[in-house]
Formats: sequence, C-alpha cells, structure tokens
Amino acid sequence: MGIGSWIFYMLQINDNKILPYLKPFINLYDAGRHHYTKRYFNFTKTNEKGKVIQKYKKGDGLLTDQHYKEHLRGEYGLVVCPVDQEGKCKFGVIDDDTYDKEHTKEIRKKILQMELPLVPLPSKSGGIHLTLFLEEKKEAIMVRKLLKCLREQLDLPKDTEIFPKQDKIEKGAVGSCINLPYSAEFEKFDEFKRIQSQHIISNEKFYTLLKGYEEKKDDASTTTPSLKKEDPILKLKEVKESNWHNTFRDAVASMYAKGLSKEAIIELLRPRLDNPNDTRDLEQLFSNLDKFNPSRKNVDTSYLLKDLINHQVKEINYLVDKIIPDTGLVIFAGNPKSGKTFFALQLALAIANGKPFLNYPTTKGFVSCHLFEDNMDRLKRRLNFMSTKLEEYDNVQINHQRISINDGLIEKMESELLLHHDIKLFIIDTLQDAKGSGGSGNAYENDQLRLAPLQSFAMKNKVVVFCIHHLKKSKKDMDDDIQRLSGSMAISGAADLIMQLKKERGKTSAELSIEGRDIEYQNLLIDFDGDTFEWINHGDYSQAKYSKEKNEILDFLDKNRSDEFPPKDIAKGLGKISKQEINNITRLLRKLLNAGDILQPSKGKYSCLPF
Repeated sequence: MGIGSWIFYMLQINDNKILPYLKPFINLYDAGRHHYTKRYFNFTKTNEKGKVIQKYKKGDGLLTDQHYKEHLRGEYGLVVCPVDQEGKCKFGVIDDDTYDKEHTKEIRKKILQMELPLVPLPSKSGGIHLTLFLEEKKEAIMVRKLLKCLREQLDLPKDTEIFPKQDKIEKGAVGSCINLPYSAEFEKFDEFKRIQSQHIISNEKFYTLLKGYEEKKDDASTTTPSLKKEDPILKLKEVKESNWHNTFRDAVASMYAKGLSKEAIIELLRPRLDNPNDTRDLEQLFSNLDKFNPSRKNVDTSYLLKDLINHQVKEINYLVDKIIPDTGLVIFAGNPKSGKTFFALQLALAIANGKPFLNYPTTKGFVSCHLFEDNMDRLKRRLNFMSTKLEEYDNVQINHQRISINDGLIEKMESELLLHHDIKLFIIDTLQDAKGSGGSGNAYENDQLRLAPLQSFAMKNKVVVFCIHHLKKSKKDMDDDIQRLSGSMAISGAADLIMQLKKERGKTSAELSIEGRDIEYQNLLIDFDGDTFEWINHGDYSQAKYSKEKNEILDFLDKNRSDEFPPKDIAKGLGKISKQEINNITRLLRKLLNAGDILQPSKGKYSCLPF
C-alpha cells in the first residue's frame, strides 16, 4: 500500500461513529445547496514550502446530505459557498492565513479573554478559520458586517478574508467557497458538542452584538463597516421630533436598498425608538416603500491631472455586447409605426432572460418598463404576436401611469430600485411623455433641465435608461443623424448613446445606426420578421445590403435566364420604382459585371451566367 492510499485509509471513519454527528455537522455548516467542490490531497506532490498540493473537482448537481457524510468519512473535502439563493447564511468565517504558531496562539487567547463568539478551527493550509455559527440563517450582508467588527476587535489586517463574500447568489452563479474542516481535525467529534452547547449565536445575541459594536464605533466617532458617516442611521440620535418620519424613512430606504430584510432593519432601528416595543411607525414605512426617495450624496469626482498617470482605464461593461454599455441614457429614435416598441420589447425580454439580442450576448437583469402609450390590452396583443410565454418572465415590471420627470418619474424609478436591486434596464416609451410640457425657458433649456436628471440617475445607479423617441417629419438634414432627432440639440447632448431606426413605410428592412460616447459608430441592417414580430440582424449595413440586393438580382435573373434586362426593368421586377432605387440597382449591376457574376449580352442589358 502506497503512502497516499495508507493516509486515505487512515482518514476514513466508520459510519457508526459518523451518523450521530452527521446532523449536527450539517446544522453547523448548512451552506447554500446550489454549488460545491470536492477537494483531494495529492500526497506525492508538495510546493516549495512543503505544503501538500491539493486537487479540486467541481461537484455534479446540488449539494446533498450524502456529500456531507462522504466528507466526514474522509473520502474528500467539501468546499462550499455559505450563501444561499435567498442571500442568507448559517455560518461565517474569518480566514486568517498567518502561518505562525505563536500568532495562532495569541488569537485563540484574545478570543477567550474578550469572549468573542468565534470558534478557532485549523484550516487546510495551516492557518486558522475563525468561525461564527448562527442559530438561524441571517442576511449575508449582516453576517459580514459582524465579522468585520470582530476582525477589528482582533486587530487583524483589513485584507484578512471574510466569508461570505457575496450579499446574494444569483441563479446559476457559484459564489466564493470555503473549505470545511476534515473530520480528522475534530478529536473524536467532541468539538461538535462544545460548539453546540456554547458557541451557536442566538438571534437575540446576534443583533445585540451587532448593535453593541456599532454603538462603540459611534462613541469613537467612527463608522461601521457598511455605513458611512452620511448614512441616515448614524444621524438618528440627533433627529428633531418634527423630522422623525423623514429621517427614519431615509434610514429604512438606505438599508433596504443594501439588501437587508425588514426584520433585520427593525431590529437595528429598535433601540432608536422612544418605545422599542412599538414598531408600528416602522411597519407603516415599509407599507409605503413605493414612495421612498432616499437621500443620495454626490460622489466627489475631483482630482488632479497628474493623478491620471497611474489611473487604469476600466474595460467597458455591456448590457448588450458591443452596442449598448451597461450604464447611461440611451435615446432610441425612429419614425411612427416603424417597429420601435417591438424593438424595445424584444430588448426587454432578452435582458430579462439573459438571451442574445440582435445576435449579441446580453447581461441578465430585472427590467422596468414605463409604457405611457400602451395599456394592458395593447401590450398583451403585442406580446401574443411575439409568441411570448409570459409565465417565464417574473423579472419584468410594467407601468402604464403617465408621469413626467417633473411630476415624480425619477422618484418612482428610485423606489423601484429599492424593491428590485438587480434592475439593469429602464425603458421609457416615450421620451416626449417623460419630458412633459411647459417650462420657463426656451426649448433647449427646457430639454436640458428635464434630461439632465434622467442621465444623472442612470450614471449614479449604474443602469441603462432606454428612451423611445421620434424623428423629425421634415426630410431636411436627413443625412445628419443628430439633426434628425425630434426636439432641441439638448437631447443629443444629454444622451450617452443614440440609436436611430431608419425604415421606410411598407418596407421590412431598416438601417440601425448606433453612436455613443464610449463605442465606435456602427450601422446595421436589420429586418422585421412578420412571423415572429422580432428584429433580425444581418450585420454591417453596407456589406449586408450589398449581399442582400446582390442575391435579389441574381435570383431575378436566374428565374428569367432566357431574357436580358435593362436596369430599370430589373428594378421594377424587384419592386423598386423610385429614381434612387433604380440608380442603386444600376451601380450594383456594374459591380456584379466587373466581378464576373453576370453577363452583358448587349449594351445596357444584363443576364445571368449560363449553367
């Protein structure tokens, strides 16, 4: 028997010894059941420090109780993410990787002296896992906040890792994982008995500890790890009676936006109430979440020019790869009845499902649609045309209430962010409805005053605000994309991205021009599919149009291969009767002739190639 096999055999523990402790172990380390990894030792290989090299293999399917059992038997080590898909966790860990026996001894001593709710357990790498065990699952953001406070109490460096690392695990995501202790690290499982009897933190104790550490920080004029000085909760002690409601509203909204549950927020705010047992006013605030407008502070963006020397330019993140960045105000303009709304709905459904849009990958997220020109009946008919299975979309919100920017549209969108923290896209149909009417200045000033807050909202919250707009009816300046937009030049000035849908009435194909601050100008040829009511992308406009018209001409000549035709007759046969269309056909015929794709039997007439 090799040394690896021998150690593997020695690590295995009889099932009779395991079973009494299986449930307690699962109860302690109840992780998110969405992902796990198996860890194996490769005892024949070590690194330069003599540390045993380990192998990792992603598990199949969901984490089960059987995997915990196999872990305790020593078949492999479990590596799990503490956070479940509700954003809660049963345990948390401060991962101290200081490989020093004296340091570890000192940390253990501090924990005992200060009576900190941490269980020091050896890590696989030779460091120490300072583990916080909870009676019931708590929001990951709250657990991490308490662990940060405990890390400070122990004077550990700020870069000492803390698990959980995420507030919430989205469906399909992995999250940051941590190794569970091997059974061999517990002496006859007595550690389980001690932990269960002494070190599992009750709900009451959890909130008491958290509030205690926060108050200590307040007294020392410092901030808690997750709350800045300007946060409303830190101002509550100084609230005047007349401002009580507004201040508490802002505090609730601020914490709710961070992902805290109502229960957690009430427990944190309870000590600030005159009567800690009377939480009716707080409950009323929760019932009015759609009216919340939390105060937000502007980020200081000033810096010295020399600071740019070491600045690393960040890569652009996209909502729709290559064409729509994930942040900013988008103006999407087109003529009436050109398919703008279907275009926007197609975009909304693609983002909601994380599916490609116009053949480009997308970032999945929640979508909020403010459709001022539609009602439920009209929208249902549109979606029926698109053969959409409505039951598959639980992350698209529709609002038909006409509300302008001056009348509270921004505030409404702010409240939606509180309720749906993963909003990636706001769609407004139309921009004119959102602008409203009136104003004391000229058209430019009025547009500027209304669009500036909309653009600021998008940048501040890192979302896309997609506004459907109209093109001018006049054909003047038709070659100038900016001049084509209805309204003043302030609209194009406020936009981070301008998309124009140029489509002639009665045609299915259209030109989609895309011009933005952070992307290269693009011109795409897209077609509206009358069967699916979706837009199809054919690629670069010039190339795609040439290929499409080329094939149309070749097909026409092939069907009439016994004849020869002048350009005008070919254009007529293809349904192109305008002077411009005939001229385009003429130029294309010359290109095809020069390329050897067609023949010119007689002057001014063309035919297909022989078989």
